[in-house]
Amino acid sequence: LNVDVNVNVNVDPLLNCWGEMDPGVFESTMAPLHVQTPLIRSNPLTELCGGRPVYLKLDALQPSGSFKLRGIGYTCQKAVASGASCLVSSSGGNAGLATAHAGRALAVPTTVVVPETTPAFIRERLRGYGSKVVVHGSQWSQANEHAMELAEQLGGKLVHPFEGADDTWIGHATLVHEIRRDLMLQNLPIPIPAAIVTCVGGGGLLAGILTGLDQVGWSTSTSTSSSSMSVPVVVAMETVGADSLHASIEAGTLVTLPAISSVAKSLGAAAPSPTVLKMC
Repeated sequence: LNVDVNVNVNVDPLLNCWGEMDPGVFESTMAPLHVQTPLIRSNPLTELCGGRPVYLKLDALQPSGSFKLRGIGYTCQKAVASGASCLVSSSGGNAGLATAHAGRALAVPTTVVVPETTPAFIRERLRGYGSKVVVHGSQWSQANEHAMELAEQLGGKLVHPFEGADDTWIGHATLVHEIRRDLMLQNLPIPIPAAIVTCVGGGGLLAGILTGLDQVGWSTSTSTSSSSMSVPVVVAMETVGADSLHASIEAGTLVTLPAISSVAKSLGAAAPSPTVLKMC
């Protein structure tokens, strides 16, 4: 049986949640490594806000356990598509786990360099993905320097935990595209959030959200409306003891903390991305 079928498929741009990622890098996996996660209304938080609807974006449901897989997964796919023979990460936190997951999914050798302060269970979790774990230095900056050296020696891709305007931030921006789609599909009177609240460490997620807002027309630079209420306010939250972005904004220049004293160490960066600081 020989059948010739010509089908034209028109995809609603509102349902496109890949944003500005290049589909050409998905040749080996046919899709991004991250999954589209639920956006749910929280009744308790809605009540606390006087009835104003509050929604939660459940990115902890990503295969690697955090939003990091959006941007870092795309970074790794892009690197492998460009010929990278291996991946090297310098994060003992969620960025390292995302790199390890990506390395296994893409079937490329992966090395994660972590400082001595990284808990043993995290090291074992990284090894569980098949990654080689190298312990170096007493803090992240020392581990990162060693990771840079290894990446150069091995001819691999250094996967930074939070920098990357051309890849990591574009991947993180898909979160905003999904929020836009889900709110549109709910037929809300005003399907634009008044505010987006996020955590910030080095600033990768924050940069991705700001990038995504630009892409979907929800920023002051892209909105066609003269009303200041037509675009979301972005609220970036830090824990005390890991508040390098807050310190930098207060000082008007990049500030490097002497140490991360917060118990939430994986959320902290001694200094934020200089580019992200300029975006705030």
